[in-house]
Amino acid sequence: SEPSCGYSSAMRGKAMDTVALLRDRFGADVNGWPAEITKAAEYAERISASLARDYGNYIKIPQGWNSYNAIQWSLCQVASRATGGSKIYGSLRL
Repeated sequence: SEPSCGYSSAMRGKAMDTVALLRDRFGADVNGWPAEITKAAEYAERISASLARDYGNYIKIPQGWNSYNAIQWSLCQVASRATGGSKIYGSLRL
């Protein structure tokens, strides 16, 4: 299944919609959030490409996948478990 990190290609649209909802409906200050989501996606793509180039031949991957996609999925799986927040403002999971 697709991990729920906000920068994955499958989830990016939903992440952007959520940012717009937070801004429009709740008046949240989300200035710069879309750019940060885009930057995270670009970094993840570069990291995945580098790891696939260097280690792709050593990774056992499911049939029909390639090492780049498997690494992207793995990075997204790990990132989707990250949380940040505080006692005052609560937590945000991206």
